[in-house]
Amino acid sequence: MESWRAGVLLEIEITADIFARTDEETGQAVVDLILDEAQQKGTGKWASQNALDLGGADPYESMPAVESRIISCV
Repeated sequence: MESWRAGVLLEIEITADIFARTDEETGQAVVDLILDEAQQKGTGKWASQNALDLGGADPYESMPAVESRIISCV
């Protein structure tokens, strides 16, 4: 139980450190400078297409991931 508590507390501490960081050039919080979008590399589409071509199921259900990336870029 103690190791679980230490893990959770460590995660909270790391998160707090991340939120406290500022960009040296602008003075803004780093998290405010991170774009809220994902880029496409094609691997999710490739995996889904291969599953369809082989007539099998897509065990990773990559289509929702591909769709989410597309929506995030809109």
